[in-house]
Amino acid sequence: MNGSSDNRSDAALIADSIGAIIPSDAYNVQSVRFRYQTRESQGDRWILDGVSFQVQTGEVLGVVGPNGSGKTSLLKVLGRVLTPEEVVSACSVRPWPP
Repeated sequence: MNGSSDNRSDAALIADSIGAIIPSDAYNVQSVRFRYQTRESQGDRWILDGVSFQVQTGEVLGVVGPNGSGKTSLLKVLGRVLTPEEVVSACSVRPWPP
């Protein structure tokens, strides 16, 4: 981009030029399980059951699906608003659990 001899990506150079901070670690989520516990239900229905995915630095993740499929719950688990009942491995920018 600017002809410099370093090995940084164009995205890193652009981020430096505008003062942005780009995390160096990507998400690597393996086997996340989550269900809401309520008095009315037995808690038999897993909202997230064995969700696994990997996002590399610089990639964009889109979460799509029908109503009630767990999109918001997944984002809340990733944002540490909700705590999963089970997780085999989840690596992100910040250590897991919070």
